[in-house]
Amino acid sequence: MGDEAVAERNTVACGVCRRPATLEERQAAGRNHPRGSWNVDVSSWRTEDEFVLHGVHIENADFSGIGPGYFDVGVGSVFVKCNFNGLKPASWPTFGSGKRPTKYIGCTFDRMSVSGGGAGRADFVDCSFLEVKISDYRFTDSQLIGCVFSGKLESVIFSARPNQVDEDLGRTSNEFRDNDFSGADLKHVSFRGGVDLNLQRFPVGGKHFVVQDGEAALSQAWAEVQGWPEDEYKSRAEIVLEGMFDLVRGGQKQLLVDKKRISRKLSEERADSLASIFLRFAQ
Repeated sequence: MGDEAVAERNTVACGVCRRPATLEERQAAGRNHPRGSWNVDVSSWRTEDEFVLHGVHIENADFSGIGPGYFDVGVGSVFVKCNFNGLKPASWPTFGSGKRPTKYIGCTFDRMSVSGGGAGRADFVDCSFLEVKISDYRFTDSQLIGCVFSGKLESVIFSARPNQVDEDLGRTSNEFRDNDFSGADLKHVSFRGGVDLNLQRFPVGGKHFVVQDGEAALSQAWAEVQGWPEDEYKSRAEIVLEGMFDLVRGGQKQLLVDKKRISRKLSEERADSLASIFLRFAQ
């Protein structure tokens, strides 16, 4: 092996310019990372263009306010009570890159702003996502347990069915429970693959409601729409319902219905007719 290859093998990217890794860092990057706190100077991460951490175990670190151009964390890492408040990566961030899941336990992501991409194999337990802006983002290989959200979530996907099941993932489904979305503004947010919506908290007040038997509700709604005149209202309603049928066929028995979305561009009379069907199957 040449000197350059050896140097590359013994180098870690940790938010600063690439440099020779210390023994402690090489151990941290391996499969048997050290337990307990990993004492690192995180000040440079606030100004550098890259934030890359793989195979580490870090506790009580303050990464708040960083805005790297490239954010890639994972490969079996563990973060305990770390502060990611104000995180604003310039590109699509990955919180669980690689095959081995990365865990975030008791971490805070308040005022985080991310758009585009997906979290990867990341498990979030008792984490805080207050006053966030999350858009066009996927949590399809992630688990969320006991997390709280506020702020704006738009075009976000949460899935109980992983994209791929293998030995490294170590599970056949993603766990979603005890999460609180009651303070969040949810727009085009989708729960898929069998997420138990009864184990989550959602905004109250009539804008959103949980339909317990999605298939039965959709069947009745479809029958209602088929009795409408052949016009643009009928076409729009059919498109919305077909998308919801896809969720049911994908294993999502319960549906989080956005009253505004299903009523969009419909006459008031037809919107009320459609909404009333779903409300009959709501909690």
